[in-house]
Amino acid sequence: MTGEELIKLDVLSEKLNNAKHELQAFRYASQTKNRKVLTKELAVLFATKYGTWLITNTELAIQQSSRILELELLIEELKAELEVWKGE
Repeated sequence: MTGEELIKLDVLSEKLNNAKHELQAFRYASQTKNRKVLTKELAVLFATKYGTWLITNTELAIQQSSRILELELLIEELKAELEVWKGE
């Protein structure tokens, strides 16, 4: 490994450690009295700094339920297609 690659890895390691600390702060904020305000503020800060969004449990549940509905519709379509295929 070259010195340049080691420096890049060191920088990435530092960023990862910073992100871990910020995630911990996010978790603590979500357990406090004014958690909605703190959580939203920290989520926005995290997103702007690291280019990725933190997903709350509510958002995750909504995404999962919509995905489940999509899959159920797909299953129904496939069942209908299978019935047509069986009939031929």
